[in-house]
Order: sequence, then C-alpha cells, then structure tokens
Amino acid sequence: MLRKAGILPSPSFYQFLSSFIFPFTFRDLNLIKEPRLSLMALIADYFEEVKDLETSDYKNSSVLFIFDGLDESKLPLDFENNETCRSATKPTTVDALLTNLIKGELLHKASVWITTRPAAASKIPPRFIHRLTEVRGFNDQQKEQYFQKNIRVEGMSQKVISHLQRRELGSLYIMCHIPVFCCISAAVLQNLLTDTQDNELPKTVTEMYTHFLIIQTKRKHEKHYQKGETDKDVIMKMGKLAFEQLKEGNIIFSEKDLQACNTDPKEASTRHGRWDLFLRFLLGLSQDKNQALLEKIFENKGARLQSNQETIKYIHNLIRKRSYSETSINLFHCLNELGDQSLVEEVQMYQRSGDVNKILPAHWSALAFLLLVSEENLDVFDLKKFCRSDEALQRLVPVFKADTVILILSVCFVFHFRLSDGDLTDKCCECISSVLKVEPSRLEELDLSRNELQDSGIEKLSVGLKSPSCKIQRLR
Repeated sequence: MLRKAGILPSPSFYQFLSSFIFPFTFRDLNLIKEPRLSLMALIADYFEEVKDLETSDYKNSSVLFIFDGLDESKLPLDFENNETCRSATKPTTVDALLTNLIKGELLHKASVWITTRPAAASKIPPRFIHRLTEVRGFNDQQKEQYFQKNIRVEGMSQKVISHLQRRELGSLYIMCHIPVFCCISAAVLQNLLTDTQDNELPKTVTEMYTHFLIIQTKRKHEKHYQKGETDKDVIMKMGKLAFEQLKEGNIIFSEKDLQACNTDPKEASTRHGRWDLFLRFLLGLSQDKNQALLEKIFENKGARLQSNQETIKYIHNLIRKRSYSETSINLFHCLNELGDQSLVEEVQMYQRSGDVNKILPAHWSALAFLLLVSEENLDVFDLKKFCRSDEALQRLVPVFKADTVILILSVCFVFHFRLSDGDLTDKCCECISSVLKVEPSRLEELDLSRNELQDSGIEKLSVGLKSPSCKIQRLR
C-alpha cells in the first residue's frame, strides 16, 4: 500500500477478516538485536496472546502480516541472496524472515500487507506484488469537513478554509491532503485569526511551522514542562539531533541518538526530515517575518540576516543551469519560501497569452512546478501544446514521475503521453525510458510518431518498455 507522508494506517490486533492479523512496524524491526530468530519467536515476542500456539495453528488458519513503513526500514531485503526458510520454527535473520514471507516460501498461504511511501516501493521486486493500493489522504471535501469538525468557534472554520484556498497559497492547500498538516493549520490559523490581519497570516510552509513552534512553546510553559531548560536550549538540542541524524541518512532516532545530543529520551519527540525539506525550511527561516517571530524564543534582537536577493539570484542561476527538472523542482519550493514568484509569474503570463515559443529553459522547470502543484489531474500530456524539443521534454519529466519525486505535493495522473511531431531525437529516449520504469506506472499510451529517434534512441527506449513496471497498452 502506498501512502503519503503523514497519512498513516492504524493497525491493531484483530481477529475477524483473517483468523490472525499480526501488525509490525519496520521501525520496531530495525531495533531487534537478536542475530537469528524464528518466525514463531518473533510473533511470540510481540503478541503474548498467541505465544502458546503451535505452527499447525497458523498453517490451518488464514493469517495476515502487516508491515508498516517500508520507507523507514534499515533492512536490506536481499531477495536474491537470503537463505530459503520454509519452517516457522527455524531461526534465521529478520531480513530472511521478511523476504521469505513476501516470496511465499514461509507460511505460503499467509497474506502480507506492506505500507510505504512511494519512494521506497521499489525495494520489493514487482513479481512479488499482487495488489497495489494508494492512500491519497484528504480530498477537497474532506479537508473542509476536517476544519468544520475540529474548529468549534462559529464562523472560524470558514475563515481558515478561505485563507488556505487563496490562489497564491495553493501549495498550503494542497499540503492539507496530509491530515497532520490540517491539524497544524487549524491550530495555527485559529489562534492567529482572532487578533491578526489577513496580510499577516502564514503564506508558506515555513511560516506555518514557525507559528506552530511558537504555539507549542506556549503550551509547554502552561504545563510547566522541562522547567530547567529554556526554549532555546530545547530547540537547539532537537536541531542538533535532527541535523546529525540527517547527515547519516537516519529518519528514526534511537534512545542512544537522543542521549548523544543531551536530550532525555522520555521527553523527546522527533520528526522525519530530508535534505530537500531542510534546505527549504532553512531558507524560509531567513525571511524577516520568520526571524521576527523566532526572536521571541532565541532573544537575538538585531541579529537579522541580510537581504535574500543574492540568494534568490543564485537559485535562479542554478535553475537555468540544470538540464533536468528533478533537481530543479525543489529550488522552486525554495523560491516560494523566500517569497519570490517571478519565474512562475512569467510562465503564467506566457500561458495566458498563448505565446509559449518565448519560454526559456528555466521556464520549462517553472511550468513543471506549476503542473505539479496544480490540483488538476493531467490525463493527457501533449507536447505540441507546450514546445517541441528534447530539452523541454527533459525539463517536464517530473510531471510524469510524480510518485517518485519526494518534493512533489500532488500527483498528476498522466495516462496518455503524446509526443508526436515533437522534434525529438535519441537524446530524449533515456528520460522517456525512466518514466516507463516508474513504479507504479499509470502511462497507458505512448505516441512518438514522426520524430527522429534513430536506432540508438529505440534501443534506449526498449529498456523502459521491457520493465515489469511498464503498463503501455498502445505504442506508436
């Protein structure tokens, strides 16, 4: 099951659809110290209610294993080299237990349900996946229902919804498909709307989180939590913890990691982070309005950063130099956090005028960004409506690989890929092939007619067409 960040299932131990349902999380499996243990021992460790059952009880019953959070797993999942294990009482590694369960070697009648964010789905070979479900979070109607249900002050929920639906705040409203972001937005906006002018309300993700941080520190004081430490001390410790673990590629922090940063594990809580989000928030925090908010905590009055114009100029240059948009999309999110919309506004102007021939390479990345943060589904992509060139197509590739790009806030459902008469050459075939290999793929039709692909291009394209993930039904 694919799920977005912040959208979590709530597995419990039930005994109704299957005779037995055993929910595990990968973050717990990461912490198992035993070098070898049997499946029976693993189950008994987690579920005392069934520790006295025999292997025959499972073989004669319908069993479902739920493994939540594959994207958090530190296990290699070595399907090729792990030893085969067909006995539930035979000790082996945790990794081998998982791969044998997934392959059907161990308790072959059992069902296995794995949840993950899209980026980690490729860890499991497609031949072992029999059904795929995507949990997309709240739709627009559910977003409104959430705010109406959780904001009890009369008329306040509509004010919150109206603010988030403002055209220039599209990325915030799209983020609300994540339930936890709805919760944060409700807490922040409900607090601010009572005594804040509309033009002072948060307009970026960084501003939203900064206000949420201030709300949380106020609640901490009300509950007399961690009396011996200042807000600055606590935040600096959490920041050190997140930064150090981010460098190591860790998204789950252990008790040992917390202690290394002089943080009490019993009182600490952490969030997942990636370098792309780190950069966006770092730049967002350099904004004057966020600096002013944080002065209340850090007491650094007068120590504001200099103008962000040089940073904005530098990011513009980076976007112009990047040949592929996968690495450029995050830069547009960075510009958004810095309050700069100039490239996006230029593209919108060309779109309104219909004069797409004036669009420069940097603008194609901006167009990809606009398509990705748009709430509209793109069923058919026709290159002729935009521009005919290899570079334009390469810049727009993230639109068709939306599930594999972490930076993207919404998914564009592209089913038909029309590239006929696109003045394309063999240079673009490798990027098209990469789109065909995306798991899960939604592309059903690919039209490359009347282009100069050459034999070398067809050879590159065939790699993607042979991929188990490719779902192309019609090829021209």
